[in-house]
Amino acid sequence: MHQALGHPAGRLSGLPPLRPSAGRDGARGRQDGGGMGDGADEARAARLELEGEAAERHHRLAEARRASGEILGISAVAPGELTDEFPSDEANGEPSGPLHGADADGIGEGFDSGNGNGGGGGFPGARSRLHGAPAAKPERRGRAGGGAAGPAAPAAAARVDVEAPAPASPAPGLQLPAFGAPPETLSLSFSGLRGFVPSRLKPPGALARVAGALRRVGGGGPRRRERQILHDLSGEVLPGEVLALMGPSGSGKTTLLSVIGGRPAKALRVEGALSVGGRPFTKAVRRQIGFVLQDDVLFEDLTVHETLLTAALLRLPSSMPRAEKEARVEAVIAALGLEKSRGTIIGGFLRRGVSGGERKRVSIGHELLINPSILMLDEPTSGLDSTSALHLVLLLQNLAAEGRAVACTIHQPSSRLYTHLDRLLLLAEGHVLYSGAAGAVADWFAGFGLRVPFGTSIADFVLDAAMGEAGATHSGATGDAAVRELWAAWEARASDGGRARGTAASDHAALGGGGRNGFGGGAGDGFGVAVGGRNAPFGVDGVDDGDGGGKCVAASAASASAGASHGGARGGASWPQQVRVLTARALKVRRFEQLTASHFFTLLFVAAIAGLVWWQRGSTYTLLNATDVMGLLFFIELFPSFRALFHALFTLPNEYRMLLKERPGGLYRLSAYYLARIGADIPIELLNTVLFLTVAYWFGGLNRVAADYFAMLGTMVLVVLVAEAWGLLLGGIFMHARKAQTATTVIMLTFLLVGGYYARNIPVWIGWLRYLSFLFWGFNILTKIQFRRYDYYDCGTTVGAGSTRGVSSAELAATPGCTRVEDLQRTLGLPAPPQQPAWPDALVLIAMLVALRLAAFFVLRVKTRTRLA
Repeated sequence: MHQALGHPAGRLSGLPPLRPSAGRDGARGRQDGGGMGDGADEARAARLELEGEAAERHHRLAEARRASGEILGISAVAPGELTDEFPSDEANGEPSGPLHGADADGIGEGFDSGNGNGGGGGFPGARSRLHGAPAAKPERRGRAGGGAAGPAAPAAAARVDVEAPAPASPAPGLQLPAFGAPPETLSLSFSGLRGFVPSRLKPPGALARVAGALRRVGGGGPRRRERQILHDLSGEVLPGEVLALMGPSGSGKTTLLSVIGGRPAKALRVEGALSVGGRPFTKAVRRQIGFVLQDDVLFEDLTVHETLLTAALLRLPSSMPRAEKEARVEAVIAALGLEKSRGTIIGGFLRRGVSGGERKRVSIGHELLINPSILMLDEPTSGLDSTSALHLVLLLQNLAAEGRAVACTIHQPSSRLYTHLDRLLLLAEGHVLYSGAAGAVADWFAGFGLRVPFGTSIADFVLDAAMGEAGATHSGATGDAAVRELWAAWEARASDGGRARGTAASDHAALGGGGRNGFGGGAGDGFGVAVGGRNAPFGVDGVDDGDGGGKCVAASAASASAGASHGGARGGASWPQQVRVLTARALKVRRFEQLTASHFFTLLFVAAIAGLVWWQRGSTYTLLNATDVMGLLFFIELFPSFRALFHALFTLPNEYRMLLKERPGGLYRLSAYYLARIGADIPIELLNTVLFLTVAYWFGGLNRVAADYFAMLGTMVLVVLVAEAWGLLLGGIFMHARKAQTATTVIMLTFLLVGGYYARNIPVWIGWLRYLSFLFWGFNILTKIQFRRYDYYDCGTTVGAGSTRGVSSAELAATPGCTRVEDLQRTLGLPAPPQQPAWPDALVLIAMLVALRLAAFFVLRVKTRTRLA
């Protein structure tokens, strides 16, 4: 143990050998052990063993401190924090512990000195040489986001020379794909963004919305009560960097990202300016932005490969061969580690599929397919383990290095992940607390007296600061008061235009000085910094002439010129290709619902039960059997149509979120989606109708004439399509499954009662409702087809009752006691005479089908319309 204390392995680099300090009683023993009794020897040995263990702990802490960026993300150690385990013996002139004097100060202050060559938050993996000399002057790079007008971090008593680190490299064994440079190098700028939402918790009802619209048209009436959630945010996302939006829950991260991504919520009113590459933000520009939602909106019935392949066929240029599109899909699957689950369905609540982390990776791969110029991700690391999250961030850095601008919200990154972020925009209650190099945030907060505790991740520290739980500031403010002081200081700094210059090294670090992400120094290309605050400029005057600033300006100019010639081309698949791909997708989505064995068993079982209940009733042409046949016809019409109606009722509400996700990205035109939806429904409903009608028709003994069978089949297909159109319309109007089901139940019951079977003598003042019922017109056609061909006889209740072979009209005419029915319509109470032609009723159904389909498309267009800002 004596040797361990003096061995180089047991001391910090640059420090004198560790010496044991005396005990609290002030007695000092000689290390040779002479002149002491056995009890003293044992006490001394125990004392030396304890101090040796403490020295080893300090050594491990020092080693961890040296690699803090890679392991802990540590940036500050207060003086004396490493000496608390050692009792002091000031009376005997001994040092208070193994770390003392200038050496202890070096550890305490050097790592948060804020200099560009390593102070900026404590760069990970740097090899440090502790000494009392000041650190070298940092070298400027890139475009700074303005000087530091706010409080500066206190000057360090001693500096730490930290060698310039190598650029962040991928984890061992991680293969990052090269997607190539994007079509354009674009930068996104936003200025003075303010967001307002209604104060009321529930959205207004239909009448309130109509009244509000009338007030707006008339230019009068009070404005709705609103609450501001974004406060004068300005900044930009530049190519070559990964900008992280952080903050506690409810701070406005997702709202800000959705606004600058061109996907603001409908209830959000936005003020401010937004541009991409120096040109206005348009729909054509928005289609070049990849946007990953926080919630994974995917079709549960598609496999991973089918999901990505469908996206590739829709989003990639139509001129690209299919083989290249499939190769792009395979590259994304390999890059995101989805090889093992490529054939697994996405799954959902009722059907098992891929894991939550794999769902998130599929969502990201959905956007990576298009090689976007700007990529935005809302909490992409949520649901991933720390290693997978790190791989994802490294992939984003790789994409940014190829010329893309990447922005993402991160709820709570790990310390290792945080060191790979380039820039940080920290929000609290819609205000900016900090914006700049991710590694320099500790220096900014240190100027307010908020220091990172030893062993605490910077990511955890900044979130604590944003919630007012990082301690008291120099002014003594804590909690919400401290948060208000922080954002007021940053907004005051930004309102000065960033022209005030600080002399402390931390000022430069907060502006992005130092390395790529502010964790270390070294020259290199830089791309500027996101700036938050009121009317903050996107760059300061006197931009450095280095490569970083020059490239930034050149990129912006190049993107602006490229955008001028870009026009409004949609790109991606052509309209016929969109219809074809979407039709195939719709069929695959419905395979687990209407193309399963259980589905066909249910359909055939109900048809068989109906046929057995009305077994061969149509083959005996008596008045009694004719009454029963009317019930069979109405059931044949009712069951398939209502089944299709309620299935279609939930289609648009279930796919509404998918439409809101895919439509702003320009995957397809709404007309292509709607036509594909219809095209996929027709063959499935045709198959269902054929199976059901065939069983019920022949079991029920209806007319054994091929023309009548096919006429009834065509009628049933038409009725089912009209019912499905009603379902799409009502589902599109409400876009809420429960509300749509309630309204549809009321409407369909009304149509059922006036359909011509249950009530035949309806009062005139309510009888007009029958003309809106598709069941009424369909029932008219079915009765005309069945009763027009043969004569019916009134034979009482005995003749033909229970007959399984059927009794023809000729046999009934020769049967005593049977009289021919002259007026079948009046006798049976049919909606129309059977001898009348059926084509007028068919035309009414066709007109109803076209009108309902067009109305549903119009409603869907209104519901899925998105604003740019």
